[in-house]
Amino acid sequence: SVENNWGRDELVYHIKIKVPPDPPSLSVINTYTDSLLLEWLDNRNGGSPILSYVINYKRENGDWEEIQIDSKTNTHLLVNLWCGTKYQLYITANNKIGTGLPCDIVHSQTKGLPPVQPKHSQMITHNSTSVTCWLDSWGDGGCGILHFSVENRIYGRSQWVMISKHVDATERVYTVAELQPATKYQLRVTAHNNAGSTMAIYNYTTLTVAGVMVHPDLTNPVSPHLGDNPFYANFKVLLPLFLSILILFALIAAALLIRKRKLNNQNRIPSTSMSESPSIANIQNKHNRDQQYLAVRAQQNSRNSNSVDSGSFKAEGNEYVEDICPYATFQLNKQTYSESSYSGNVYSGPYHSSNSQCEKPRTDPEKHKSVSSNAPAFVFSLHIKEKKFSPPNYLHQPCP
Repeated sequence: SVENNWGRDELVYHIKIKVPPDPPSLSVINTYTDSLLLEWLDNRNGGSPILSYVINYKRENGDWEEIQIDSKTNTHLLVNLWCGTKYQLYITANNKIGTGLPCDIVHSQTKGLPPVQPKHSQMITHNSTSVTCWLDSWGDGGCGILHFSVENRIYGRSQWVMISKHVDATERVYTVAELQPATKYQLRVTAHNNAGSTMAIYNYTTLTVAGVMVHPDLTNPVSPHLGDNPFYANFKVLLPLFLSILILFALIAAALLIRKRKLNNQNRIPSTSMSESPSIANIQNKHNRDQQYLAVRAQQNSRNSNSVDSGSFKAEGNEYVEDICPYATFQLNKQTYSESSYSGNVYSGPYHSSNSQCEKPRTDPEKHKSVSSNAPAFVFSLHIKEKKFSPPNYLHQPCP
């Protein structure tokens, strides 16, 4: 609007905006073995008349294809499709402005099934050296069969022998020759069409050379349920086998561990006994060292002449105790002491060679200690229930 001193004026413009059409609503109203009947409904045209439609479709695992449809219709029969195959579809609308957005993808499938296998009696006949396959006995499942593949093997073996990878569907009969007489075989035939593939396995036994039929159980003892893979590739066989081996190794390891522990415990028992012996010996030594050896010493002195008085004997007895105090003594079961029966003792004392001279009794304890401590070595003696007790030489030898 415009306004001044002389008046006011106003101008109005009407603008109409045009856009591409909205996506139509697509649906499949009927299916056939090789076609689909489609129908769609228009939505807003965007301000401009719709000129055409474009239908895009593709089969499963295929490439996208498109077809243009005139705007005067809202149905279309999509032909030349694969039988028994899944399809994806969507539609777009066009006007002068351009192409609108696509609708949501619609999923559908043509009618038809994979091939249908025939019975054993309808499929094969055999003699002693060949087997004949009657391929025309297969059902096409509503879709035409494209081709066959034929394989054969001796019953029980893991590998199949490919006889023919592509046998045309127009062939009614196919023969596998050069077989062994009186042998059990397996025949595997696979039929293919657009809807899929069907595999069938047939067991048969060739006749003998004389043309006599052999009972199947007499030709091969292998189980008829044997699969294509060997037994060691079967998970149901491998898992129990692996677990059994694992448990066996675990039991062996446990047995070895228990045996090792028992041996270790047995080796500890002697060392424990040896470690306890010194404490027992010390107790017995402390209790008996004064009594036994003083008694032996006193008896020895009574056998000798009265050259040693009681005072010197006492001193010498004390010195003798001092000589043996640092060493272990053991007392055995007590018995009445005599020349024919002696109460056994384990004692140790200074070593004196047989050539050494008897030493006179010492009255100086300190001097005697120094001599005893300088002794070159010590002996360990045990006298148990001897017929006649023989004291060491240094006790019997009279002193001058």
